[in-house]
Amino acid sequence: MDLLSLIGSVTKRRGDFFSNAESLAKKAKTIENLESMMLRDSKLLVKSLKDKDIKWDEFSRAMVDKTLEASLAGVYLGSASSKPKAKLEKAWPTVVGQLVPPLLKFLDVTKARFENNAISIIGSGMDFASKGPSGDYDWDILEDPDYDSEDPEVQDAIQNSIDSGVGQTWQGVFSRVSRYLVTPAYAFFQLGDYLVKEEQGHKEMMRVAKKDKKTCKECKEYEKLGWQPIGSLPLPGQRCRCYDRCRCLVDYR
Repeated sequence: MDLLSLIGSVTKRRGDFFSNAESLAKKAKTIENLESMMLRDSKLLVKSLKDKDIKWDEFSRAMVDKTLEASLAGVYLGSASSKPKAKLEKAWPTVVGQLVPPLLKFLDVTKARFENNAISIIGSGMDFASKGPSGDYDWDILEDPDYDSEDPEVQDAIQNSIDSGVGQTWQGVFSRVSRYLVTPAYAFFQLGDYLVKEEQGHKEMMRVAKKDKKTCKECKEYEKLGWQPIGSLPLPGQRCRCYDRCRCLVDYR
């Protein structure tokens, strides 16, 4: 399916996505729980494809649906204090615009490798259902040992590989799947909160960096700017080399 057809298809089902996102958000209750739930879904989805319990078309549909629903659930949780359903409508173009194009590219590349049995396993006895990024196998390091490097060139190279749909191993596929189902939720949680603060009449915003080894140069620079007019600073995950893994906070007044 081409990009315009996919966007048209998901737009026709927008109401279903909103309803499912609301149910998911209410079940999760917090952004941390949502991320944990989607991490489990990522493992099980990849394991099911690897073990051929599901066909490619089922995997592809689930990827699109879960990606959009998880990100919209993030918006819902971020705006839960003020008309969250209305915020889903406002956030829809951003969610689709940011996620669907790279997701389609990832699916196209991975489908070709899957159908040609070109996705390999590192090591043996990998159990996707019980191991994760913090478990016996560090999926990101298996795929790229420099993943957490602060070097901007390394960060850009990693993101470029993600944008091109690279996922040559099952560990790599899992890593990429989690980059759609799990990590974007926090950025869209921040978008939901921003929409509420803007509606409430807040005039200024300030980025607050997490200040750990993964904090990129851009996030540190945004924090140095201090209070700025609302809307003038990018939200976490935008225009920074942390990309969707950004965990900066935003204050408003």
